[in-house]
Amino acid sequence: MRIPSFSYLLPGVHKSPINLYIVVHSNIYKNIDLRNTWVKSFIVEYDFEIYCERPRWVCVNKNEKQVVEIISTNYQLKRLCEILKESNLPFNYYIGAGCITNTIWNHLSGYPLTYGISDVDVVYFDNKDLSLRSEQKFTGYLADKIGDFPFQLDVKNQARVHLWYEKKFGFSIQPYVSLEDAIHSWPTTATSIGIRKEQNDLFNIYAPYNLDDLFSMIVRPNKRMITREIYHNKAIKWQKKWPKLTVIPW
Repeated sequence: MRIPSFSYLLPGVHKSPINLYIVVHSNIYKNIDLRNTWVKSFIVEYDFEIYCERPRWVCVNKNEKQVVEIISTNYQLKRLCEILKESNLPFNYYIGAGCITNTIWNHLSGYPLTYGISDVDVVYFDNKDLSLRSEQKFTGYLADKIGDFPFQLDVKNQARVHLWYEKKFGFSIQPYVSLEDAIHSWPTTATSIGIRKEQNDLFNIYAPYNLDDLFSMIVRPNKRMITREIYHNKAIKWQKKWPKLTVIPW
């Protein structure tokens, strides 16, 4: 089995082969000889260790640890994570964007964790069914499962975004090729984040621009897709709610 060779080496694991469960682009691999292997991303556990059979290597990424810890104290997001995990969905998904970012900003600002959150984005990728009806059906399923929920559920199949994007934003886009491809295009580096809880109760965090801007409360434009106007409007709105934010000009 060949693992992509473009990121950082897990500390210590080069010393001996171990039975390690690791996620690379949403695929779970087991029993990998990591003596010379570089990997892109890994799952973070509640106690912030990499999940393996022997010995247990501690995750050293402080920001990833904090994301899991903070999100786990947001009761509503924690409950949604559990529901999605227990649903055994047939497609790739994340809870992402603003609800995650806002929760972290609230923690750093000393605000209630739910402050400023109007909706919760659940994004998934199903290129076998691009119908609006299927998206609405999934939304209804989650709404029934979660019951009393203080936020609007914004459920979007990222495989069909190109079908409605031009009508809403005034310009067309190419179809996304994966859920991760979609997250790469989100408006800012801090909001380009997705998180989900796996069946073994480990958290999978996808943050293509790392988490430094998020924890530094920096709003930085991701110019892959959005316009100056869209970015400017979002930045103004956010800074009114979170005055400690530093907004990087376009």
